[in-house]
Amino acid sequence: MKSKLIGLFVLVSLLLLACTKHPEQNNQQVLVKIADRQITTDEFLRRAEYTIRPRYARGNSNIDKKIVFNSLVAEKLIALDAGSQSPLLQNDRFKSYIQGRKEQAMRQWMFYQEGTKKVKLDPEEIQRVYRVAGRTYKVHYLSLNSKSKADSLVQLLRKENISLEQLIKSGNPEARVPEKEIKFDSPEVDAIHRALFSDTLSKGQFLGPIKIEPNFYMVMQVAGYTDRLAMTDRDIKQRINDVKEKLTQLKATDIYAKFVAKLMSGKRLDFNRNTFKEMIKFLKPIYFMDEKQKKELFLG
Repeated sequence: MKSKLIGLFVLVSLLLLACTKHPEQNNQQVLVKIADRQITTDEFLRRAEYTIRPRYARGNSNIDKKIVFNSLVAEKLIALDAGSQSPLLQNDRFKSYIQGRKEQAMRQWMFYQEGTKKVKLDPEEIQRVYRVAGRTYKVHYLSLNSKSKADSLVQLLRKENISLEQLIKSGNPEARVPEKEIKFDSPEVDAIHRALFSDTLSKGQFLGPIKIEPNFYMVMQVAGYTDRLAMTDRDIKQRINDVKEKLTQLKATDIYAKFVAKLMSGKRLDFNRNTFKEMIKFLKPIYFMDEKQKKELFLG
């Protein structure tokens, strides 16, 4: 009986010992220490294997691994700089910058809520714009400071059945005709983009008067165009996406403009004259640089 009790005691002791939770041993290798922070092999592997990486670092080469590792190091350094006691966070100019970024994000969110979110695209319009989205137009144009002048110009051109080039050179055969090339993704004002890429245009066709802004109108004529066809499935899908994205942006801008007009109706906005003058002094040297100076500023 005594031997049975001893055996039972040993068995229970072994079970208790087996069920006891031992603290895990942290055998992770530390790859680098940065102040009171560190990067372990486990953290590096999680970042490399479980986090979506950018296209340029999706491989398994040493360069890809270095990019992943360097991004971790950069994050630790930024975390140190951005700590609650960081001198940077006590800097008034930096705090103003962060406040400005927050307010800009707020405006972008409002644009989405009051503009982009309310857009509904018409499949027929998508197809219509898709058919001309591969075109690069060469246009001749004239800018005028009133709609009446622009209307008179268009009437004259149609009545005399002459081109803008013929009109301009009629007074001076050596005169240079203003012209430009415009693609679907060219950074043009919305009014010009709509005029060129809303439907199929023909060579010689007049466009306008196009209102660019108050007291600024433009008359254009299609001098010619080239058309780059989307051949592969990938190109076709990309072009359709580009068309949808552009149409959404154009329509969202219109919707948001109406929202702002209604919101600001009856209100007056006064700018601080002294602040505005100081801002002009600051920006003038930048905006009036020649191309060489801008490149030197950018390249350092």
